Amino acid sequence: MEKLFPKGKIQKLMFWCLLLATLFSFFLSIFLIYNHISYKNTIAKKVKNQVVHHTMEGARAIDNILKKRMSIAQNIADDLTANKLSMKEILKKIRDIVDENLHIHGIAIAYRPYAYNPKVRLHASYYARKYGKPQLIQVESVYDYTKSEHEWYTLPMEKGAMWVGPYSGQAGGVLMTTYSVPFYKVDSATKEKIALGVVALDISLDWVKNIVDSLDFGHSGYGAVISKKGVYLYHPNREYVQKSKTIFDVAGESKDTGREIAGIKSLRGEKGVVEHTGVTTGLPSWLIFEPIPSAGWSLHLTFIKDDIPVNLDILRRQLMVIVLVLTIFGLSFSSLVFRAYEGDNGNLWRICTIVFIVLLSGIGILWHIALSFDTDLKSRGVKIIGKAGLDSFMHSYSKEFIQRGAGEPKYVPTGIFIRSAEFSGANKILMSGYIWQKYNNKTHKDISRGFILPDAIGDIKISEAYSFMQKDMRVIGWYFQATLYGRLDYSRYPVDYERLGIQIRHQDLGKNVILIPDLEAYKFINPSTLPGLGKDFVIPDWEVKNTFFEFIMKNYDTNFGIQDYSGQDNFPELYFNIMIKRNLVDAFIRNMTPLIIVALLLFAVMFIMAEEKMSKKFAMDIGENLVFIGSMCFVIIFSHINTRGRIPTQEIFYLEYFYFVIYIALLWVPISAILFVGGNKSSFIQYKGNLFSKLLYWPVILGALFTITMITFY
Repeated sequence: MEKLFPKGKIQKLMFWCLLLATLFSFFLSIFLIYNHISYKNTIAKKVKNQVVHHTMEGARAIDNILKKRMSIAQNIADDLTANKLSMKEILKKIRDIVDENLHIHGIAIAYRPYAYNPKVRLHASYYARKYGKPQLIQVESVYDYTKSEHEWYTLPMEKGAMWVGPYSGQAGGVLMTTYSVPFYKVDSATKEKIALGVVALDISLDWVKNIVDSLDFGHSGYGAVISKKGVYLYHPNREYVQKSKTIFDVAGESKDTGREIAGIKSLRGEKGVVEHTGVTTGLPSWLIFEPIPSAGWSLHLTFIKDDIPVNLDILRRQLMVIVLVLTIFGLSFSSLVFRAYEGDNGNLWRICTIVFIVLLSGIGILWHIALSFDTDLKSRGVKIIGKAGLDSFMHSYSKEFIQRGAGEPKYVPTGIFIRSAEFSGANKILMSGYIWQKYNNKTHKDISRGFILPDAIGDIKISEAYSFMQKDMRVIGWYFQATLYGRLDYSRYPVDYERLGIQIRHQDLGKNVILIPDLEAYKFINPSTLPGLGKDFVIPDWEVKNTFFEFIMKNYDTNFGIQDYSGQDNFPELYFNIMIKRNLVDAFIRNMTPLIIVALLLFAVMFIMAEEKMSKKFAMDIGENLVFIGSMCFVIIFSHINTRGRIPTQEIFYLEYFYFVIYIALLWVPISAILFVGGNKSSFIQYKGNLFSKLLYWPVILGALFTITMITFY
């Protein structure tokens, strides 16, 4: 059998080149993979240590406050035991303590039956915070606190000082936990102490929530606190607290063994980190737990691993280089195994098949990397996914606003719920849903009620859907339907990730009004749980990845005709973002099918024209083949024009390069056929029925597409 390459120096040179390429790419790929893993592990370890440190600080902060509150209750109990102060003085002291300490919801002095007055069975004076001020309540007039279900009284009378709860206080009217300390009457003769009652100091679980929210959970994580019995004192899912669920109840419902292990260790007073899947997010997470010794509680912090702050550009480029080197290794290794240097026709076709598979797989992997590590996913402003972040932003911006001399800004909580969305054009999105706002009757009395959507174009329909009072807030909700301008970037079409940003602005431009997200209105605010979207929300041809609020600082070169307009420079505008990823399967079928079919037909035509027997069998001469190729050319041109018409961009987008490569193939196939049939003396054309053109057809096309993909997304 005739070999393509004669034996001798050329074969040896090719062998050594392939061997060196194989060995170099193999060891380089190992080094690059190790470097990539090391980079991720180093950052993950650093972040893990930081999160553990934040958890320790949070537990310490809670513990310190609890100790101070415990000492307050103990001091009051000591005063009652020593009988140093009159009851009037004791009650004044309690009232002042509640008034001065915002963390304390209330303090009660509850006597055992007939201990306060032989003629009065029960007596329990309770100063509780209501409407910002302590108010005196007689607990015995509300319920019989000596019954067994009221553990804040019964258990300390039996076992001594302890924390109890959580429970909903019938007198206080809020969810709370209580530290109860017995006080005594000392028999002067026997020195025996007889319990007269308890001092009960209540802490609202809203305070626990505020402490936990101040911690750094990453973008999507969350914190929780469990009691010494494993009952949730705080969790973002309020149902767990309201129904007094334990960590073991939740672990059983979600089959979360990591959470169960953390619960067992927490009850032992241990600390640690376990791997688990977040029950509220469904994502791989770290569950860090730290004891709060004074109360026997435990602080739990769930950190979503996807929130590890790695540089997406570095990760994407590292992975793409790894794919490139592994592709080179696959090509060189297969060429070495099948002895490409010997030029055997059968082996060359086998190598071409492997090259086809390797390059096609490489392109698919590059697409996956591009969609997974797109830097466009980064927030353009201040991303708000937790109350702590929102409070920090409001504090810093209020300070900046006052320094400008613009006065204190007015913050209006605003929420949004999108029912449906549909593209009505390349950059036009038709949306409908609800927007609501909360207005304080005192602080917001001089501003109007309403909002505007600056990006809306054409007709916009806004109608008031509901309005009611909620405590001292007026809640107003509107139903809206509007076409919004999307500003989408199609340069990487169809392998693209887009951001649908809905800008919401208050209609009073000149009154220092800043809209802030109404986080309390959402059950979960983790971006991955899609807050603000209905469960059946879909956008045709797209997959919704996450949603979140953010502030984008805007600068305007006009004051809109408003004198002393404070929003002209560095003014925070509220955006609700919907991150969407194109459904690659649909886009692939719609756009790539004509290209693939034409590429296959061209390859078949090349075979037919290069083999005389096949040309006779199919009764096709060079002229008929040229007409056929011309018709395919028109198919591709019209497909290209149609695709270009649907994508409103003046620059060349990624998919167009596929058309350009096929155009080149459409030119080369007839040119090579004409040269072959015309008897061109070139060995490249005439060798074994234009073998080179047939062998190189797919490697060249896919190699070009692989290179274009690499350059576009790197």
